[in-house]
Amino acid sequence: MSAPEPRTPEPAPETLAEAAAWIAELHDAARSPYLEGRVRSWVAEDPAHRLAFERMTRAWETSGELGRDVIARADAARRSARWRRMSVAAGVLAVLTAAVLVASAWLRAGVVATGVGEQRSLLLTDGTRVLLNTSTRLIVHYDAQARRVRLLMGEALFDVARRTTWPFIVTAGSHEVRALGTSFIVRHDDPERVSITLVEGRVSVVAARALPTHAPAAAILSPGQRLTVTSGRAPALDTPELGRLTAWETGRVEFDATPLAEAAREMNRYSPRAIEVDPEIATLAVTGVFRAADLDEFVHAVCATFDLTATQESGAIRLSRSISASE
Repeated sequence: MSAPEPRTPEPAPETLAEAAAWIAELHDAARSPYLEGRVRSWVAEDPAHRLAFERMTRAWETSGELGRDVIARADAARRSARWRRMSVAAGVLAVLTAAVLVASAWLRAGVVATGVGEQRSLLLTDGTRVLLNTSTRLIVHYDAQARRVRLLMGEALFDVARRTTWPFIVTAGSHEVRALGTSFIVRHDDPERVSITLVEGRVSVVAARALPTHAPAAAILSPGQRLTVTSGRAPALDTPELGRLTAWETGRVEFDATPLAEAAREMNRYSPRAIEVDPEIATLAVTGVFRAADLDEFVHAVCATFDLTATQESGAIRLSRSISASE
């Protein structure tokens, strides 16, 4: 007689809430182009993720017109308020409250999000302050053992209230950041990359699950250090200028000899429009301070500096050499 197949454990409440958040994001008209890849990666991480996603998907599908009506109203509310209190995921959870498991997940795990160009400041129950940057989504779950935050996408600054017997853990991608009382930034706007920058205090970074290759051992960061973990590559440690990395706290973006293509990608994070850069000018070095939400200011400045032409193409701004410069 063959042994019975191992049973997939029941998803934890926070896992159900996270699955609902992914489903909400998938039904959002302004979703990220990288979203489907993120969802597939998350589902593949753990059998419990797959089970939770299947349950939440079935609940969404059976909600019918009610679900679509709630999402439409949630989306309208998001457009009309700069500082929204809930993401569209709240609309999904409202639809699914008929399911006891979903109701439990929502009560025990909080989903928080910002839209494109938005920032949001949170004061958690333990006194920890979290500042969310543009296009960020995270889940907060506190229990008796630990204070846990899962950064699904985006970037956030954490000023952690010190609790020596109650660790604070941020999970992003395949890594965990553990701290007691400290200040650090976690960025996860690329599904293949996570970066952790320590502003002050002390944190350790460890793999949250077994990785096949390039898995770093636990790293202890010193203030000013940044650890970047990219899929398929060895982790990289550097010491960037903190002023540039934290400029977004005051609505600014700073560049110091940054390649134009990279600078354009950074500006695109804060705008529903996009800048596209011709390959021949991608390496032009940009230096300056810009308002994060002002794409036009950035375009005008680089065009004037490098004698470029800006052309509107299908909702995007295309930067290229001007005819005079080419001649």
